[in-house]
Amino acid sequence: MPDLLQLENVEARYGPVKALHGVSLGVAEGEIVAVLGANGAGKTTTLRAISGTVSRAGRISFAGKRISTRSPEAVTRLGIAHVPEGRGTLSGLSVGENLRLGAYVRRDRKAVREDEARVLAYFPWLAERRDQQAGTLSGGEQQMLALARALMLRPRLVLLDEPSLGLAPKVVAEIFRIVRELNERQGLTVLVVEQNATLALEASSAFFLTIAISFVGGVAVERAVIRPVERAPVLTVVIVTLGLLFLVDGAARWAWSSETRSLPNAFSTRPIDVAGVDFSIQDLGNIGVSLAVVVLLGLLFRFTKLGLALRATAVNPHESRLLGIRVSWMLALGWGLAAAMGAVSGMLTAPALASFDQNLMQPVLLYGLAGAVLGGLGSPVGAVVGSLLLGVFINLVGTYVNFVGNDLKLPVALAVILGILLVRPAGLFGRASVRRV
Repeated sequence: MPDLLQLENVEARYGPVKALHGVSLGVAEGEIVAVLGANGAGKTTTLRAISGTVSRAGRISFAGKRISTRSPEAVTRLGIAHVPEGRGTLSGLSVGENLRLGAYVRRDRKAVREDEARVLAYFPWLAERRDQQAGTLSGGEQQMLALARALMLRPRLVLLDEPSLGLAPKVVAEIFRIVRELNERQGLTVLVVEQNATLALEASSAFFLTIAISFVGGVAVERAVIRPVERAPVLTVVIVTLGLLFLVDGAARWAWSSETRSLPNAFSTRPIDVAGVDFSIQDLGNIGVSLAVVVLLGLLFRFTKLGLALRATAVNPHESRLLGIRVSWMLALGWGLAAAMGAVSGMLTAPALASFDQNLMQPVLLYGLAGAVLGGLGSPVGAVVGSLLLGVFINLVGTYVNFVGNDLKLPVALAVILGILLVRPAGLFGRASVRRV
């Protein structure tokens, strides 16, 4: 699917001064994309080039239509709402008049009234100040009014120019919270330019960055903590690992406290109809990511030299050393991969909960172990299928067995582990290992 917005070698000028030099970028529908840069780097000019408020050259396309030569009002009528830096409200008009002008190009009056009610639900204080002159609002209130006015257009794309500029952190956090919520619930596409990299990355997808940090952290932990006891008895390694778990958990509580938190969804929560059945985009996205991870791990372990070395190290580290494999580093890479997979699991799990704390992953670990045992610890595909089957089974039991409910779902998972280990230790899709003696 082509990008909703595409810029190809875009240049822009302020009189004889060239401000943009061949900028190219793409924004897919439903994304939040952040453009980061220092003051004077051309971030604001990029948005002005899209809106047509500055002289520009190059190709700019929106929804498959070239808009490089269109006027600002024509660009707006296509469904692009621009929230300029420095508030951008019509200060001499009232709050209500600003909102009405946001829908100036629309002709669907009934829908406009519905959208006004929806916008006021995000900014309830606007209804109380409908007759107040916009210029008398505080800086943060004017920025929120500018965003609310842009939403009255019912845009497909919002251009957000440095929303944190000169505002209190609490106000900035509220603006970004609303933007994230609109993106998740309504699929709103947003292109935001910011000097504040932290804020922009919070609103954009930090998925791969988190995975990279987790991988490096996993390798570092293995090198610093596990390697000194690498050749100790297995029980010693287990005790050290459990101690590390408690240490990390305590450090997390100390750093972030035990208060509950929330995390934005990586996927929209909007339902979609597939063959007459409603599915959540979030659920389908989580399943898709899980399957993609399994495929990538399968390709790594079966068709790469590194994957073969990792498997050999897991099976027999002593023999692997005789083959020239650096077992110590293979173990470190294994810890890195495990940490990265844990990060993926956490990022997919946390948004599904209304709130979470440092104990988020404890039931996930138990359910994951039960699913892996059910499918087969030696089969990656079996572990995923087993987890899906376990999830369906536990939900059915919790729904139709009154005394189970939500409180006893974890004991059901433990019972599944016990039953599978007694009846079929290799799992549904695993194969029992046979060794000739």
